[in-house]
Amino acid sequence: MIFFNQFIFDTPQLAQFISRSCRRQRDEAHNEARVIFSDSRVTVSLPEPFTYRLELGISCRQSDWQLSALAQVCSSSFPHAFISTVERLYIMEDGSSPPRWQDDIENNQWLELLHPFTAVKNLFLTQKFTPRIAPALQELVGERANEVLPALQSILLEGLHLSGVVPEEIGKFDTARRLSSHPIDVIPWIG
Repeated sequence: MIFFNQFIFDTPQLAQFISRSCRRQRDEAHNEARVIFSDSRVTVSLPEPFTYRLELGISCRQSDWQLSALAQVCSSSFPHAFISTVERLYIMEDGSSPPRWQDDIENNQWLELLHPFTAVKNLFLTQKFTPRIAPALQELVGERANEVLPALQSILLEGLHLSGVVPEEIGKFDTARRLSSHPIDVIPWIG
């Protein structure tokens, strides 16, 4: 399902429709979600355990609208039982039509997107998204360290070499998690 150029989503019946349509798989864990940004849209898909991929998207070109709209969709349109069981979350760009990012995206917009994914253990970030999401994670210090992604165990970064330096912002988030007794591993990922 694709929404076109909407900024506010009032879809109270959509989560119920999805839940009823996927009745067989409702009680099974949805281990993986993929958030894919492109030039003209953003989608979130739950590829397993469905026979067919469950995908919701927003069609618009402005990256700040894509991000805000997707956060709303994840919070309100997907049944909570689906999003809250995702253990592997991939954030990536569409290789055929990569997004054109605006500089006015606020860190809080990334945190709003990540907030519903409470069971995520492994966060996969492509090389282009690490510098965008890392500053948002850096804000999660002190009492806020476990506010978003409380089950997180690993951040897998594309383009990070085994001998490479972890981006400073990820390092600060890692330190905050260790101090809160919820350490994470930062691991290279070949996307």
